[in-house]
Amino acid sequence: MSVEFKPDPGNRRAIVQISKQSLEATWAVRKGLWYAGRDMVRDARDYIRKEKKSGKVYLLRKGPAGRQYRHQASAPGESPATFTGKLARGLKFQVGGTELEVGADKDVDYAPYLEQGTNNMVPRPYLSRTVEANSRNLEQYIERELKSALGGE
Repeated sequence: MSVEFKPDPGNRRAIVQISKQSLEATWAVRKGLWYAGRDMVRDARDYIRKEKKSGKVYLLRKGPAGRQYRHQASAPGESPATFTGKLARGLKFQVGGTELEVGADKDVDYAPYLEQGTNNMVPRPYLSRTVEANSRNLEQYIERELKSALGGE
């Protein structure tokens, strides 16, 4: 069995592919991918929402009353700071066959620019960090489910 991580062409999603095996093994792999996808989405949301940011501080006005508040932006290399919450809410995962896709919905059109950066902005990686951090968990989930399905130890 081989495992392959790769970004999609638009770099909106990370794709994990696993070569097909028997029906029982395929279902076990799918279950392991589901657990890994759940963890990846949770961790990416935590990187965005909870990780301390150290970028520039902006004073912004919001709402009809124009209430002023502070917004701490992310510094280069940090996960993006949340402003509206759209990116964190838009993170999803999908298991199709023996493939796992983790990424942002299509309506979060700025997600690839945050992940990869632009000519004027250093990347704010959240998806690649999540895949890296969970690669060992992915292997463990698949191994556990395969052992369970195929009567292993």
